[in-house]
Amino acid sequence: LGYYVGNQDFNIIKLHALPYIELNLPKRNEGLTKIKQAIINQIINLPHYGKGVPKSWFDVRVLIAKEAKKQACITFERFKEICIDASSEGFSNFLDVEDCAKFLHSIGVILWYYNNPELREWVILQPDWAMNAVYMIIDDDRIQTRRGNILSEDFGRLWKHTSYNGKFNTLKKMLEVFKIAFPKKHKKNEYIMPARLLSMPGSNRWLPTEVFLRLEYKFQFMPKGLVNQVSAELSRYITNDDFVWNNAVNISNENSTAECQIEEDFYNRKISLKAKGKDARDLIVLAMNALRDISDEYKGVKPDIYVPCVCVDCVKSSRPTTFLYSDLIRWSLKKDIAVVTCNEGNETLAIEELLYNVGLNTPKNETTIKMTKTVKMFLASSSELLQDRREFEIFINRENKRLAKQAIFIELNLWEDFIDKISSTRLQDEYNKMVETSDIVVSLYFTKVGKFTLEEFEVALNHFKDHGKPYIYTYFKESLISSRTIKSADLLSINTFEKRLNSLGHFPTIYKNVEDLKYQFKMQLDKILPLL
Repeated sequence: LGYYVGNQDFNIIKLHALPYIELNLPKRNEGLTKIKQAIINQIINLPHYGKGVPKSWFDVRVLIAKEAKKQACITFERFKEICIDASSEGFSNFLDVEDCAKFLHSIGVILWYYNNPELREWVILQPDWAMNAVYMIIDDDRIQTRRGNILSEDFGRLWKHTSYNGKFNTLKKMLEVFKIAFPKKHKKNEYIMPARLLSMPGSNRWLPTEVFLRLEYKFQFMPKGLVNQVSAELSRYITNDDFVWNNAVNISNENSTAECQIEEDFYNRKISLKAKGKDARDLIVLAMNALRDISDEYKGVKPDIYVPCVCVDCVKSSRPTTFLYSDLIRWSLKKDIAVVTCNEGNETLAIEELLYNVGLNTPKNETTIKMTKTVKMFLASSSELLQDRREFEIFINRENKRLAKQAIFIELNLWEDFIDKISSTRLQDEYNKMVETSDIVVSLYFTKVGKFTLEEFEVALNHFKDHGKPYIYTYFKESLISSRTIKSADLLSINTFEKRLNSLGHFPTIYKNVEDLKYQFKMQLDKILPLL
């Protein structure tokens, strides 16, 4: 405990020589005034404190407070109407409305998850209303008795207040956004809450005698439940609901050509990644990216990465020799061909090979990539094709390994890659800039054409007319789906867009599944790359 008290990364209050402020309530509240002043100083240093905002935003806040007394959650269109009612001149365009909503979200007046396609259409006026709904699920005795298995009837039982009517899908999505729970693989109306599950039995832990890629993350401070968040983030890769626990998860790619086991050892402050199969390297990179994104959300949480030795003795050992990643990088910079020696097997190994096996690059690799021809690609689609989008991303990673021999690197950009921030432009404008600077734009469609995906297509088309780039590819997914689940407005958006394509003489391509999509695009990719 003393380490964390003295570590500046984990101290919010750090104003004196001491790493903490002493409080002694029995001694006439000694230290209380200092703590109060420290809190005031923290508030003053917040990024929005003292920042000037348009008067119309204050008027919106007043109207929002009145609206919040009537309903806890409204559509974004309704929020837009409120803004215009406050000042039609101050909110003359969509950008003004977005900026105001982002600001009110950042100071906690409303909740608006503008970076999530499914939640951005809703504005929550009563943040407590949403938090209470989430905690009803977390704290429910029945769900805890079932070890985190949430049945479809639980939502109706717990969210029975009239204010939650018609909002179940929004609240369920919040459980996913907060990485608290996620839908079961084959029962989408039921959810899994990993934090309430049992620990992984020893019989499910992969034996150390098996051959697999390994990687270890060691933390000086590790927030509890990191692997639960990883499970939620990578839930689409969980093929069996029985393979997720409160301290571990097994994931697999679409074709089951690789598996990865991610296990948290909280008491030793480490997370281990193990991957096996034909495409083990791709899957372990996927897990590493998820773990990096989640740990980055915590201030001061920077794990040390340890790379296990891959010599004959170590690959089957439960305690292989490990090398600190930062050391391997430092050593590799000193020599053209850098090597290390294993303590166990006394075998000499190339550092570059060690790093490649677990998806890491040496500075030399990164330099090589910068010297290759970079082809910028933007992938656009609605949220309903999230799984296809992720599989397409893995496909491009594999293509990059093949294209490396030709000194070509495809830089794939997705809307998830952008940092959410309050800026002078709306986030969609940042996407549009990326579209304009891309060499290739790929758009995927299924039951609807969202307004932002349509906007990205129009931006790409206009830039192509003026500059001859980007090359545009549109793919429509063909799959059986109940007509009752499709909204008439969504069908209309698809029909209107198809007519728009026909008028341009642009013929879309139909794909039946992800494998079909990858095959068709690969054929096009081989044709287009020589022209870029």
